[in-house]
Amino acid sequence: MTTISKNLFSFAKISHGFVLFSLFSILLFSVFVVGTAEAQNATGIIVEITTDKSQYTVGEDIFITVKAVNTSNVSQTLSFSSSLQADYAIGGKYRWSSNKAFLQFLTSVVIPAGSSRQWEFTHKPSDFKLDSGTHTISGEVVGHGSAQTTITVVSETQPPYFESFESGLGGWQTDHEIHCEQEIHPCLFEWSIERSTEQAQHGNYSLESFLNGINDDGTIWMEKTFPVPQNSTVTIDLSFQLWSEAATPVTQWPVVAYIGTADPELESDFTIVGYTNTVAGWQAYSHSRNINTGSSSRIWVAFGFGATWEVSRTYFMDSVTVTVPPAPPVIGEKFVIGMYPVEKRSDRMFIVSVTDQATIQQARNCYAYGQQNPGDPRCGRHISGQIASGNGGFNTNWSWHLIPETVIMPTASIEICDGSPNDVERDGVDFDAGVFCPWISYILAPGGQYPQISPSTAFTRNLTLGLRGNDVKELQRVLASDPLIYPEGFITGYFGPLTRKAVIKFQEKYASEILTPIKITKGTGFVGPMTMRKLREIRQTTSAN
Repeated sequence: MTTISKNLFSFAKISHGFVLFSLFSILLFSVFVVGTAEAQNATGIIVEITTDKSQYTVGEDIFITVKAVNTSNVSQTLSFSSSLQADYAIGGKYRWSSNKAFLQFLTSVVIPAGSSRQWEFTHKPSDFKLDSGTHTISGEVVGHGSAQTTITVVSETQPPYFESFESGLGGWQTDHEIHCEQEIHPCLFEWSIERSTEQAQHGNYSLESFLNGINDDGTIWMEKTFPVPQNSTVTIDLSFQLWSEAATPVTQWPVVAYIGTADPELESDFTIVGYTNTVAGWQAYSHSRNINTGSSSRIWVAFGFGATWEVSRTYFMDSVTVTVPPAPPVIGEKFVIGMYPVEKRSDRMFIVSVTDQATIQQARNCYAYGQQNPGDPRCGRHISGQIASGNGGFNTNWSWHLIPETVIMPTASIEICDGSPNDVERDGVDFDAGVFCPWISYILAPGGQYPQISPSTAFTRNLTLGLRGNDVKELQRVLASDPLIYPEGFITGYFGPLTRKAVIKFQEKYASEILTPIKITKGTGFVGPMTMRKLREIRQTTSAN
């Protein structure tokens, strides 16, 4: 064969190979197109994404499941252009499939009618570390749909809670149980738990706890709730100190504790963690539990003691420490609460955040009712909730707030928790067993912003030393507008000696309008009608400017 013939033969082979390759490519492309179209035309496929829990600590593994569910009544085939069939991403910062190699050939999965196929992933901190906060995870069945879920990541540790009752009960509530109270002829059961300076393990105060054991029965305790992450297994640690007058090997009483998702009501709910009178003086007791929180967002913690001998005893309890995992920030819908009769006064308004969906709907309905009935906007329900210190980030102008998860709108409440915002400002978490349920409350406005307050209604009650409230803050703002009258300028809401001193200066500066008409020459520090009239005038002028 000549050289030319050899070259022609080689070219023929190359041409033949190229044709075959081209035909194979066209066929492969056709199969790919047909397969993709078939997958995209599949009906009844729903994509879901779940995680093993809703809250994690920083540095914890996250188990993610992406699922394709066939809701149709026929089998469905899902085709993919590579071995990558499912993927997940966290925000816009991380995608699992990035920088990974996948086989480039057609793959498929068949999902029978009413069945599903799932892909599981483990997200490790070494892949991408998530900081504290809320994160959105997107799951995808490639080319067939996607879904999202949200998780919360919290810091690994938080300081233990500590209470020694120096300024009140700190939100703790008293409770008791004795069997004979349930009988037809209830027994006499004498007991009390109150702050005292007679003994103290820390600071100057403790809880003096008296129990008459004449019935050879009965348990008394203190209880409080703490926020916890939902749908998580958490470890709760409780410790406290109890003082016994003397050590004795007989007539010892059980010291008890409780940790759980339900309010303890019975003696049988408690765990015996030790006994009284094992030493003279203070002794430490502790209790710990691992609990699956489920749908609960709060945990109950309690401690106390019971009677087993027919004698009366007094013990002291102090230095309570509770270690709980950090809980995610609570996101709720906010409402401004007013007090009937309708007056847009700063001391008659407060803001709540509501997380319960049924209560949110009730609040919306009550607001709509109030819009239709402005003369009396009360809808037959009122606000009620457990009090906590601080404004919670939403109840501005006050030093307290209602815990969002506890806020409800009942049609009736016991009278003991009725009152005004100023009453709660005065007593804090010790106001009437730590619950606030103003009967005359109504939904003034949705959202977390107070409505405009008319200057004419800014001062409506006499103010004097020792009072608290938003009207005291308004007083302090007007006084602070003149540095010569109130150079300190503290806006605290508390009418203390500095505020009284500033009021006296104010009254004497405007003596012709405040003091002279009532025939006195020196300021009194008492904010009455004449002083309020001038305060309104100045406030109105200041607002206009």
